Amino acid sequence: MACLILIGGCYFLQTQTAPAAIRPWRFNPNFALPICLPMNRPARLPHWSGLLPLVLLLTACPGNKTEPPEPAGIVNAYGTSAADYCQQLVAQGGDQLLVLASSEVNGPPALLGLRLEASGYSPSGSLSSLPEGIQGRFLTFGAQQRNGELWTGLASGNRFLAAGRLEGNGSLPNVAGLLLDPEQVSRNRFQCHGRALVAGPASDWLIAGHVFDDTRTDDLLAVRFGRDGSPVWTKAWGTPQNEYLTDATSDGAEGLVAVGFDTRGQLLAVQISSTGQLVQAQALSLTGWQLSSPRIAASNGNYVVLAQASTDPGPRQAALLLELNASLNPVRSRLLIAEGRLKPRVLAPLGEGWAVAGAFEGAALDRGTDAFWFQLGADWSPRVGTAFGGTGIDEASALAPTERGGTWLGGSTESFDPSADLFIVRLNDRHEARCQQRNLDFRTEDVSLAAVTPTLTERMLTYFQLGRYSLTVRTDLARNRPTSSQPCRN
Repeated sequence: MACLILIGGCYFLQTQTAPAAIRPWRFNPNFALPICLPMNRPARLPHWSGLLPLVLLLTACPGNKTEPPEPAGIVNAYGTSAADYCQQLVAQGGDQLLVLASSEVNGPPALLGLRLEASGYSPSGSLSSLPEGIQGRFLTFGAQQRNGELWTGLASGNRFLAAGRLEGNGSLPNVAGLLLDPEQVSRNRFQCHGRALVAGPASDWLIAGHVFDDTRTDDLLAVRFGRDGSPVWTKAWGTPQNEYLTDATSDGAEGLVAVGFDTRGQLLAVQISSTGQLVQAQALSLTGWQLSSPRIAASNGNYVVLAQASTDPGPRQAALLLELNASLNPVRSRLLIAEGRLKPRVLAPLGEGWAVAGAFEGAALDRGTDAFWFQLGADWSPRVGTAFGGTGIDEASALAPTERGGTWLGGSTESFDPSADLFIVRLNDRHEARCQQRNLDFRTEDVSLAAVTPTLTERMLTYFQLGRYSLTVRTDLARNRPTSSQPCRN
């Protein structure tokens, strides 16, 4: 382990041998941040440009941490020796955090689960791998507690959909769900993509997404299956164009409200009952803008939607915030605009208002993107806008509340390794992190959307079959043990 004292810009480093398989981290010491560096060779530290003398004493390393959890913000990065992408954050009791990510450390992607203490130190991890036959892009979504159990939606290989019950360490030892007919996959290149998990009647689950099949277009997909993975119904709705569902939430009546977009730049909002009936649908458009990749959250009987808005033609990218009533008609809509390109990825309630996070690209950046985080009031007025990142591509993709009124912010960073690692930022109740953030000014602009009722053709899908799998779970990640650093920009 290495313990480091920085005094007035001078570096003092003591090291001892650590396992060779644990890779060292490069970091920027311009920030007063507790950090532990396992290493087997002296660290290469950049020259300190120095604004004020900093004093940083590193003694709280995993295994010998004695100080209480820090109430201020924590900034850490975690990674295996391969690409790791943060997908979900689940706040748990005792101010602990469960991180669900996709990892390629064993080759094909697998589920990486990390449990973190409140301080962000001492992570314990597990790696769950699906059988070789359905390995491919790995995605988790919609993690939620149900009857005292933690479940998550799962999609893998563009051919498998499931709801899986997670163990305490984030592992997924067994899963049962819907598998595309292997013959259709190989012969006709059928694909299915799960994007949202919603609790259905009794112990059943609903998954929303999109499917590519013999219509040769992508259509909206919804599936209901039992706790054991057996299908109740599987349906699709579409037009001659391509449609994609990207998120969903409960409609309060054991069905779901899902949002997506089409190739014409319209947002789609649909309500689907627990019996598989299309209750209502709306197509929403904004003149001069292409809309895509929406997220949705329920709010006092209505629904708040966050979407990407891009000018056509032109390079402008903004975030669209939209409120829909129970009839899926727009109540209010507003653009969030910064001096650069916003790529919104996640929306979450924050107090009486909302938090929006994603990736920001602007002229002030040397290259890559920074993670951004906006706080909005109940009236959607701007409160706080910050951006932070390293020298590569950094993107926020998940949010979760802390027990003390703060916010966990998670994402992926390529600032340390081009293969990507996870980063976790803990913002305190004043929305501060112990990272040198920079203000990201943004403004809002009220806009009006046009709404029409789309004509969607419904069909039953008969080419899914029940798939039951035992996953290979590794909890001994000593050769690729998550370590910590910080993805912060000067």
